[in-house]
Amino acid sequence: MRTHAKDLPTAEEIKSMMAKEAQRKPSTSNHFSDYSVACEWLELLGLDFSLFTNTKTIDEVNEKAFKIKPLVVLGTLQNKANNILEKVEKYLGEEDKLEKADIAIIFGGATLLRAEKGAEMYLAGWVDRLLMTGKGPNYKGVFDRPEAEVFKDRAIQLGVPKDKIIEEKESINIPSNVRASLNLLDELGIQYHSIMQIASWYPQRRTWVTMKKYLDPKVKIIRVNSTLPKIGNRPAKYEKGEWYKTEEGIEIIFNEFVKMRHQEVTNAG
Repeated sequence: MRTHAKDLPTAEEIKSMMAKEAQRKPSTSNHFSDYSVACEWLELLGLDFSLFTNTKTIDEVNEKAFKIKPLVVLGTLQNKANNILEKVEKYLGEEDKLEKADIAIIFGGATLLRAEKGAEMYLAGWVDRLLMTGKGPNYKGVFDRPEAEVFKDRAIQLGVPKDKIIEEKESINIPSNVRASLNLLDELGIQYHSIMQIASWYPQRRTWVTMKKYLDPKVKIIRVNSTLPKIGNRPAKYEKGEWYKTEEGIEIIFNEFVKMRHQEVTNAG
């Protein structure tokens, strides 16, 4: 059980999740991640980037990531990667022009901010329904019941009608969030031509490539970033413009590239 966002899932966690979950036929669209930004980051630091080019298994990915991550943290804190930081933010946190969507999938997290963003989109008329996804918590001491339930309750408090919210309460990470949510929509017979995906900025790309893998290419995806919690009057340690100033922030953002590689070598995303 992971206890923090900077912890990486084990091979056993991913295998267990995939073994008990219905699979979806992959889309024909190009859903693969682009690691050029990550490779450029490592190159600026004088580090080997074969983690993103030559790894074949999740154990290989984790082994290389474990060895290289302290060096990535050190070099980035020493301002050796300043020329790449904005590219990292733009790639991972890219959003789309806001437009109307049939349904919004709100991905679980350790705060209520994503649920609140979903409610904001519904109440402003940008989306017709909300789907809250996530069993969780993956991290200790956050919620005492599934994230989807907690998120639904928060959206109702903010004025979203109960019958406009769907709950998916079994998934444990982004690949299972996506597959379980789309499977549930199929089971309920809900038709859609566009999906808004709501997540924090840093997992937005990983969420998008996973959605692209399992959605019909004709379905439009609208990416919307939720805010991150402030620490007093200060931004979150992993907010844009802040993440590269702390060890924790650098680890979390670098892990997004590692997790995308996880998904590829396990065929999970």
